[in-house]
Amino acid sequence: TWVDSWRAMERLHGAGVLRAIGVSNFDEHLLRELASRAIAPVAVVQNRADPMSPETDGTLAMCRELNATFQSFSTLGRQWVASPHADYFGR
Repeated sequence: TWVDSWRAMERLHGAGVLRAIGVSNFDEHLLRELASRAIAPVAVVQNRADPMSPETDGTLAMCRELNATFQSFSTLGRQWVASPHADYFGR
């Protein structure tokens, strides 16, 4: 589980093997759960984000609360070509 993985990373962090630890694809709710269990601070949260994804707002707010860096990734909008928003992209 992600909890087991986080605990393993915390042990490595505590031993000085890792300078910082983070997660990927965690939403606001998972970040809250992680924050309630974490001993080591969450340094980075990596999630997909683009202008058509307003669901990242809660995740960004949680990152600010945790003082964690938000690192976004995207397929540069390719996922929207076959979507209801395709007209916006000229398709």
